[in-house]
Amino acid sequence: MRTLIGFLLVWGCASPAPEPARPAPRPAPTDAPLPLAQPAGESPGMAPVVASSQPEPLAPEVAQPPAAPPAPASEPSPSATARDPRRIATQHRPRSLLILELQALEKLYAATPKRSPDRPTLMRRLAEGYVELEYAAQHEADGAKIVAAARKHALTYYLAVRSEYPTYAKLDEVLYFAGYEHERAGDTANARALYRELTQAFPASSFVARVPEKWRGR
Repeated sequence: MRTLIGFLLVWGCASPAPEPARPAPRPAPTDAPLPLAQPAGESPGMAPVVASSQPEPLAPEVAQPPAAPPAPASEPSPSATARDPRRIATQHRPRSLLILELQALEKLYAATPKRSPDRPTLMRRLAEGYVELEYAAQHEADGAKIVAAARKHALTYYLAVRSEYPTYAKLDEVLYFAGYEHERAGDTANARALYRELTQAFPASSFVARVPEKWRGR
């Protein structure tokens, strides 16, 4: 690289100096009139270029109407919330998420001793998880089998709490929702029996008011 650069420098110094430019001969004076000066940027003898048309003005922007606010989420009917006031009845999580949660709860339940004070609450939570899975699947094309299987599991846990933990603090809630699951399945006889048990064992419970009059125990 140094050799090449040095060569170029030497070659530039050794090059002969260019001859000074000689002035052009002055034309002989004539009587002809001098041509008019042409505007800058135009060649002599050529007419100036004129735009054939002016650009059309931009169309004024049309004011767009403000976007309509999103429609509020539909509220559940009063009868639905009166029968099942839980969040799971109106707000359904994705089925895949529910299945993963239920699998984790099933493992926890299997590892929980039967005498643990947390066991009945865990069983009720499992029952509610399967009920939520019912609600999430009941409007899907392939949801009928899932609804039936989820309801079966929910009733299994509700009724296990009823039989294994008769002094559970929320047994009235368990009886009501177990009866409600039978009612939703069309099992009127078992629904009526559980509602009757609820009204007789817990007459002051707030869940008694949610039972239809025709199915309350006398």
